Amino acid sequence: MNKDHNLVFCFKCRKITEYKLRMAPVTKSIRNKDYEFYITEAYCKKCGSEIGFHGLLDRNALEIDEQYRCQEGIITIPEIEELMQKYDLGEEALSLTLGFEKNTINRYLDGQIPAKERSDIMRKALTSRV
Repeated sequence: MNKDHNLVFCFKCRKITEYKLRMAPVTKSIRNKDYEFYITEAYCKKCGSEIGFHGLLDRNALEIDEQYRCQEGIITIPEIEELMQKYDLGEEALSLTLGFEKNTINRYLDGQIPAKERSDIMRKALTSRV
């Protein structure tokens, strides 16, 4: 794929062609609850077939993660990083200070989504005055 020109191989056209992006709704079930998310889809400009390119699945996973956290009011990774800076604590120290196991913050920074209760604890600490 040539990122500068939005070029990718289209399996239907059987040639390298330009593509266009658009947001499309998708329903996913998480913890036995259905959610509607908007993810990026790519289409061949020549024939209209849906195509994929390197990084598209990762992009969609991030889009779903961000939208899920927003819909459920779950703290984001940048907010956790801001919390660490606010109190000048490392991952392990912040985990223990909040009453979590020592590797908890590390897991959240790696992308694990915290339970709502733990998210609320972190968000309260973030919004509290020092």
